[in-house]
Amino acid sequence: MAIIGKEKYTQEKIDKLFDYLKMYHDMGQPIDYEILIDGFKAVRRTDNPELFPLFENFVNADTRSIEILFYQGTSNNNDKHIFTMQEEPKEAGLSGIDIDNKIQEHVNKAKKDWEFEQLKKDSEEWKIYAQELEEDISKLEKELLEVKSAQSPLHGFLGQFGSSLVSGIVKQNPQIADKIPGLSGLLEPTDKSRSNEPAPGSDISFSSAESATDTESEEARTFVKHIRSHFQGDKFDKLMQIIDLLAISPYKLDEVINHLNN
Repeated sequence: MAIIGKEKYTQEKIDKLFDYLKMYHDMGQPIDYEILIDGFKAVRRTDNPELFPLFENFVNADTRSIEILFYQGTSNNNDKHIFTMQEEPKEAGLSGIDIDNKIQEHVNKAKKDWEFEQLKKDSEEWKIYAQELEEDISKLEKELLEVKSAQSPLHGFLGQFGSSLVSGIVKQNPQIADKIPGLSGLLEPTDKSRSNEPAPGSDISFSSAESATDTESEEARTFVKHIRSHFQGDKFDKLMQIIDLLAISPYKLDEVINHLNN
């Protein structure tokens, strides 16, 4: 059996096969044929063309296919013509386009998953970096606070060695502070003044500590202003040079004071 064709049903195609059978019948060479409707033999094997149209009695809206078999002589070998009446359901599986789409979907998904994991990794690294920065900032703030706490109020005006030296001179010679109003903060408290200090464990407000620091800074500025009023121009520069030299050799401080007093 050979399938000659499988195509969409049209009346024109059926009429051509009918004309084919009649032509050979009229020529005295009849052809055996058979017609099946969805597998049902609507016209059994015959060579009479007049029976051909009978198959139409079995065709309805639910008919799926019409098969017309042309037999070869008296044998059972035949050529089959199949005509479909309805759209055939698509075969299960994927077409080439569907396969390409599926592959692209998997590629896109894998790419998005990788990008998401990369973002998570970068986010964790940035969190660690930010934490390290916060620790460094906290450490620097602590060091800055310690430096500020250790500074003399005169440090900003005379430098580290100069401020220490001037504070030492004023503390060793309280009569200097008596001549300059507002410099009591540069002197170390006496035993009597210490007795008035708050007892350990007593509360001291932050605003009070801040006020004390402001007072010391103001006293330092008063002292420097007083010095500048007596040492103007290059005299002030020479005074700063002397202070720097004494900072290097503080053991000569008493010698210089005694020399100046004499």
